[in-house]
Amino acid sequence: MTHRYRRPIAALSALSALAASLLLAATPAAAATTCTPVQILAFRGSGETALSTGYTGTTVKTSGWEGKTLSRALQSYATQSRGKTAPNPRIDEVPIVAVGPNQFGTGKGYPAVAVPKTADVGAVKKTLGDSARAGAVSTAEYIDKTVAAQTAAGCRSPKFVVLGYSQGAIAARWLTQLRPKNIALSEIFGDPLQFQSQTGNHGNGAGGNGFLRYVSTDDEKRTDNGYYSVSGPSKSAVCHTGDPICDYNWLLVGVLALVLHQDDEHYNYVLQATETAQEGQTISRTVADLLAAAERPKSAAGQLAPEPERNYTDDIDIAEWMTAETTVVNADSSAALLPPVTATPSSAAQTAAPSEPRTQSSSIGTSGPQGITVRNGQTLRLTAGSIPAGQQYGFRIAPATADGSWKLPALLTSGVATSTGGPQYVDVTIEGLEPGTYSGGVLTESFTHTPDIAITVVP
Repeated sequence: MTHRYRRPIAALSALSALAASLLLAATPAAAATTCTPVQILAFRGSGETALSTGYTGTTVKTSGWEGKTLSRALQSYATQSRGKTAPNPRIDEVPIVAVGPNQFGTGKGYPAVAVPKTADVGAVKKTLGDSARAGAVSTAEYIDKTVAAQTAAGCRSPKFVVLGYSQGAIAARWLTQLRPKNIALSEIFGDPLQFQSQTGNHGNGAGGNGFLRYVSTDDEKRTDNGYYSVSGPSKSAVCHTGDPICDYNWLLVGVLALVLHQDDEHYNYVLQATETAQEGQTISRTVADLLAAAERPKSAAGQLAPEPERNYTDDIDIAEWMTAETTVVNADSSAALLPPVTATPSSAAQTAAPSEPRTQSSSIGTSGPQGITVRNGQTLRLTAGSIPAGQQYGFRIAPATADGSWKLPALLTSGVATSTGGPQYVDVTIEGLEPGTYSGGVLTESFTHTPDIAITVVP
């Protein structure tokens, strides 16, 4: 990758706050001498120093260069991978390489330099670009050497999970573009180069553009857009509304936020319980799949046999899922869907057997075949079909979403029940919800879920 971010641009008076906004961290690790089918690479934020060296739930040690934000994500990964039904109980075999300043030799690593205290935005771009590029190029060389050493030793070619925060998100992006065939997941936070509404963007700032993207030339933007079109790696990018680094605009979330030091949203990634669980699960599931793939036998043609889609039961049990703070990751397979939820007014449903789900009653008023309209204080009977006997399940009402499924946290829950087989129902009283449209659905303990029903609450 050629050097970028050299063109001077107009200065902004907000750079002192930008210095407090672009942050990241990572750790060193020696070239592998044994088969390590999966490795995690972590790129910290600007100016972050070495931190912790280990995580509860695994014996893996790091050099501490992952920084505060990525250390929280990695602890969640370790926690999600160590439960009673964890998808990846072998995480002790997965090295965490937190890429430090001299990770791979003198001058070969990721310096994660602090943001210069200058109003010259061109100088800031060059400084951060040089630092991130050094990390990406040095780590690409490490990947090449690791792959060569392991394949020469008879190991399968390893895959890498790449994490990056703030300046480290730039390094992670550029590394992913340099070595897409070797990388399985790029998971980044507070990305200064974020492009709005791309696949993998999530969080309430997913539709924002990064600060450095805003001040990039058209050629630079085209180069960075290549990250989104590169095939192979999965991409996950979390951005908070109000984070002036990934959700920047010229006024409220941009200059004013920087000038007034309103950048808290850039520092609180992987702190809220739902986000923490989701990001940890994303890493854990990817690692679990990679470890499983490494164990699959090769066919006569030397290719890995295809692996059927998997339904995970994570270490978060169904009782925990029925709490408002718990995040549920997607179901991973459209085949995992249960029959849709139906809803009736409870007063009209008292004589309806679970095996006879009824459609919405016009006595309350409906919004169509996939929805029902209610008022606070009224009770609905929610019914879902064909839940296998013995499965634990629960009904949840959550904010409505464009795709109608798996968007949490829950606003109302039914608690947990055990299916007796076939259709199951529960009566839920609608209370405490502001007027608007919500989604009602059911989860089971094996990550199956129903297509949601729209529940509209009227005054």
